[in-house]
Amino acid sequence: MILFFSCATSKQTEKTPEWLTDIKSVYPENRFIALIGSGKNQQEAENDAAAYIAQFFSTEISRETFSEIKMSEENGGFSADKSIDSRVRLFSKAVFSGIVYEKPFYDKKKNVWFSAAVIDKQKAWIRLGPELSALEAEIVRLYDKALTEKDSFTKIMGLKKTEILCNRFNEKFIFAHALNPASAALYNHIQTIRTAVPFAIYEAAQSSPIHIQTENDQKDRIAMQFTKTLAAFGFPVTDDIKTARYVLTAHVRLEEKSGELIAIIPSVQAAIKNQEGIFYSYAKKGQKVLSYTLEGARHKAFRQLETDIEKSFLVFE
Repeated sequence: MILFFSCATSKQTEKTPEWLTDIKSVYPENRFIALIGSGKNQQEAENDAAAYIAQFFSTEISRETFSEIKMSEENGGFSADKSIDSRVRLFSKAVFSGIVYEKPFYDKKKNVWFSAAVIDKQKAWIRLGPELSALEAEIVRLYDKALTEKDSFTKIMGLKKTEILCNRFNEKFIFAHALNPASAALYNHIQTIRTAVPFAIYEAAQSSPIHIQTENDQKDRIAMQFTKTLAAFGFPVTDDIKTARYVLTAHVRLEEKSGELIAIIPSVQAAIKNQEGIFYSYAKKGQKVLSYTLEGARHKAFRQLETDIEKSFLVFE
């Protein structure tokens, strides 16, 4: 989480700070990551500096403020000519612990605030190193276990869990490599696993076609959503049950209550199995939906089920 610290809001006339004219002399690149941001107020300047930090790591960030600032300096000293697209997110996928900010500086001539976001590489690594080691151990354990599974579906589920952890690891690894490339290189084997996992999933899935059986008057909609979700995992879906290695059976229930408004509580239960038994089960009870007509309520209910299946079926956290 990125923390912001606000300073006094009064616009003071001060000497231009050295970090604004020559940030590399104040924060040498071998010890710090330091980038300057600007804005119409102090908070926006700090947010902008944080956005540049996140962009440095090629991550998606977000921002709540929207603006475009263009500046140029004609008379020597600090010069900047930039266009800032502020429609970016302030929360990075990487974990940026330890960001601190220089006291915002107000440039009266430009009517712009400046701030610098700074990361001390050594201190950040001390926090990040143990997190990488813990993830590394769990990734190796899950990956090795998945490769020994004889059942394709069980193998794919284990590989998918590994993939999710690899993605979390990679978010931290990008940060770690910028902090300490030599130490980060010790984890390169996890990047190798991350690259290998999708191919292993694809290979196992191709020999594991699934047939889908559903009921209810909207069975085609539900079957389509299960098909899309399975396809995202690499599973081929077949209409011929004889060629299927697994069968997914889904039961949809709509608990209807009449009144001034029609209320429906949707739920779905599903199981994937082969001749040996159930390998994976899924159950989801949705939230109550309301409509003035039964048709409208059912439409809302099935839309909710489709969303639930997309987001939570075969998903691991």
